[in-house]
Amino acid sequence: MDQRASSFPYTQRRLNQNLWRSFAVNARLLSRVRLGLLSTAESYRKGVNTQGFNSTRYELGSSIGLNFRGGVWMTAKYLWNQLSEEDLPSPPSRTTNPGQLTLSTGWNHSFRKPPLRIGADIRYVNEDSTYSRIHQPFINEDRLETHASAAIPFSDRAEVFADSRIVLTKSTVGSPDHAEFSLLTGVRMLLDSGLSIPQKGFVEGYVFEDRNANGVRDEGEPGVVGQAVSGPGGENSETDAKGFYKLKVREGLGKIEAAAVLPEGFFYTTPTAKMTEVLSGTHTRLDFGMAARFQIKGRVFTDLNGNGIFDKADKPIAGVKLVLSTGQVALSAPSDGLYALLHIAPGSNKIRVAFETIPAGYQTKTAVEKSFDGAAGDILHFDLILQPSRQVSGDVFEDLNQNSRREPDEPGIAGAVIDLCGKKTASGRTGRFASSGLDPGACEVQLMASSLPPHYRPIGDTAVTLQIPDGPYQKRDLAFPLRKKNGRV
Repeated sequence: MDQRASSFPYTQRRLNQNLWRSFAVNARLLSRVRLGLLSTAESYRKGVNTQGFNSTRYELGSSIGLNFRGGVWMTAKYLWNQLSEEDLPSPPSRTTNPGQLTLSTGWNHSFRKPPLRIGADIRYVNEDSTYSRIHQPFINEDRLETHASAAIPFSDRAEVFADSRIVLTKSTVGSPDHAEFSLLTGVRMLLDSGLSIPQKGFVEGYVFEDRNANGVRDEGEPGVVGQAVSGPGGENSETDAKGFYKLKVREGLGKIEAAAVLPEGFFYTTPTAKMTEVLSGTHTRLDFGMAARFQIKGRVFTDLNGNGIFDKADKPIAGVKLVLSTGQVALSAPSDGLYALLHIAPGSNKIRVAFETIPAGYQTKTAVEKSFDGAAGDILHFDLILQPSRQVSGDVFEDLNQNSRREPDEPGIAGAVIDLCGKKTASGRTGRFASSGLDPGACEVQLMASSLPPHYRPIGDTAVTLQIPDGPYQKRDLAFPLRKKNGRV
């Protein structure tokens, strides 16, 4: 800038560079972090003999901004200068180092009902090593500022607003302290020319191996190379060796989508596509997670022929629940008893049977739980074999009233041997006998008369034939009445 033709002629040269970066953060409270670096080099050279006008200034600065969920934000910025005014005598010196610290925080929120936007913020500015110089970069005062605003829209293009501001200042060069208050109200209206120039922003993130399948990239989870991610306008990016991708897309709402084809044995733990709003010049973070697929498959059935595998002779059992320690659940199917647990994260786990879902009259013949360490692409087979409970029981007793039914006052006969479907058992001290684990088919139950006490003999038949079904079976009313040999018929 050359101002030699003005009433106060001078030559100014200025070079500045500002670097900004914004990061989306997927945290419980924090949503975005903004970082900035600022640098300036500036020189003034007088065009006439004006005292103190030859000067050189260098400025360095940094800033950080935090956006929290709920509309709360905080910023901090510090600027450091080296100012040399060559024609000025001391004090303090020809070279000074003025600095400025700015701390700000605020809150903004919009309500739908009633339609209302409100905001409030507070800012503190602290200056040090500032003096009353011609090219002093700051205003030589510490300040505390508060600001509050409210706006009520009554159409898409107009709103009523109110803004208030309070400023308290303390001079750093001996000027009087002062306070200011302002209140501005009115109506704001938007006039749309109909012309727009589309701008672009960035969507970036990682395609990663989600080893714990929680849908969030945790420390130590590696990126996946060579995975395609596409934008709403046909933009495409492929992940690098770290799993990172970056898309430059037009501002607005659009779908960001990960490739449908995954490496063998993997599945997505996050949505494969997401409608994402992109703002001009901003960087929006969007990650896609995938986990190694581990599967458990099996069948619930009754092994009728006892060979330990399911074949045509066996019967499938439906509705039995199998549960993983990670919470996944499967039910055996009605048609074939099959079940499957898919998309299981690799690592240690345990599968168990929910006992309350086993049909009445059945008991387990195999292990009811199994621990395992799953690896990517593995398939674990876990069959549950159920065995129907088939039981026959009855009484050997002295039939005092000879009605062939045991009454409460009729004594049992202990030690009587019964051949029950090929298995021999003896009546207990109460005369009760029982046998379980019977095979399906015809079953003959016979009282061995030779095992009776010498002074008792049977009344009626000593043998009966039962038809045992494939499923559960309970018969508890077999009766073998006896009478004493000297008793009356």
